Amino acid sequence: MNIRKIKPILPSLREKKRYLKYEVVSNNKLTKESTHNSIISSLKSLIGDLGMAESGSRILKKVSDEKNGIIVVNSKFVDYARAALVFIKEIEGRPVTVRCIGVSGMLNKVQKI
Repeated sequence: MNIRKIKPILPSLREKKRYLKYEVVSNNKLTKESTHNSIISSLKSLIGDLGMAESGSRILKKVSDEKNGIIVVNSKFVDYARAALVFIKEIEGRPVTVRCIGVSGMLNKVQKI
C-alpha cells in the first residue's frame, strides 16, 4: 500500500498575514485573559463571525502580556483590526485606550517595535 504525502500549498497561494502590535494604556492592572477577550469580542462585533473566519485573526499568547501583544491577521483585514482596537473603551469596567503601535509582515520586526 502506497501512502502519498499531501503536497504543500505554494507560497503564492497561501494567505498573506500581517502582525499588529498593540498597547493597552490604563492606570489599573488588567489580566491577560480579559484583554484578549475584549479584543476578540471587539473584532467579532465589527466584522462578524464570517469575517473572523476569513481574517484568520488570533492573538499570539507567547509574546503578549497585560499591556502589550501581537495580533495575527490576514493582510486584507488590517484596517478592520486597527479599527476594532480603537473601539475598545473599557476592559473589566475600567477605562482603557488601546492603540496600534505598528504593523509588519515579519514577526521579528514587529517585536522590535
